Amino acid sequence: MVDNPKCNTEKPSAGNLARNAGSQPDLNKLKDTYLSEPQITVRKRKQPDFESDFKNDILEFRKDMKDLMDICKSQKDDITGMKSDVSDIKDQLSSMRATTENLVTEHNQLKADITEIKDSLNFHSLRQDTLCTRVDSIELSVNRIELLEQDVSTLKQSYNNLQMEHHTLQQRERLHNLEISGIPENRAENLNGIVTNIAKIAGVDITSANILHVNRVQPRVEAAGRPRNIVVQLNSQIIKDSILSGIRRRKGITSTDIGMPGEPATIYVNEHLIPFYKQLRKETKDAANAASYKYVWVRNCKIFARKSDKSPIIFVKDANDIKKIK
Repeated sequence: MVDNPKCNTEKPSAGNLARNAGSQPDLNKLKDTYLSEPQITVRKRKQPDFESDFKNDILEFRKDMKDLMDICKSQKDDITGMKSDVSDIKDQLSSMRATTENLVTEHNQLKADITEIKDSLNFHSLRQDTLCTRVDSIELSVNRIELLEQDVSTLKQSYNNLQMEHHTLQQRERLHNLEISGIPENRAENLNGIVTNIAKIAGVDITSANILHVNRVQPRVEAAGRPRNIVVQLNSQIIKDSILSGIRRRKGITSTDIGMPGEPATIYVNEHLIPFYKQLRKETKDAANAASYKYVWVRNCKIFARKSDKSPIIFVKDANDIKKIK
């Protein structure tokens, strides 16, 4: 502060210089002006240590710049690492994209396969349903067939029973009949006399009254040179059985035994069997010969077989009984 310009010996301060400078931009010139004037005393003031502060600011600025550069370098390294990571991520994304595409392709293929499998399953399911329906139908048919088989078996058994009854009735009508084979035919033959002579040879005396009917019968299968059989119906079963017993005791007779001229011919006297029993007798004899049976005979129009004198007698009434001959 300047109290008196004349007695103030202090140097003007920078602030005074600035205030008194007016429009003078050059402070040095202004300072020289003030110093050239003797009446002005400029008071010297203490100057701040601008250089030390500036150096400190520069050092601090450098330190900050170094820190900033370190940060930038660290960030640059981080950015470089991030770039590498981003590159790896891009590679992974590319690989994932390829994997995804493969997965999509496999998914589509799997989807197509599943669709095909579904179609196949539907087809097989439909066929299975059809097969189940057919199996059910077959089961019903089998059940019907089993019922029919039972009915057929029952009917067959009934038929066999009826057939046996029919055969029995047919044979019963022939119970008094004898069938004579092996006698040569002659237009002037006397059949009643032939039967009477055969009975006499068997030790049985009969008359024409005992003969109800006699005639020759046509065979089912004709054989050249073979005479037709003679069938005689007697009025008594006892007479018929007596004649058969007498012929068996003699162990056979010939045409000469009954007074017929010519070469002797073997005469066979048997019960008059219906065709069914004739065939059954033949099959029984064949089976008996094969099994070395000693006896096969017919009594009262029933067929019997016996292997030996001590063996049981087998009554053969149908083809199933022939199986018993072993």
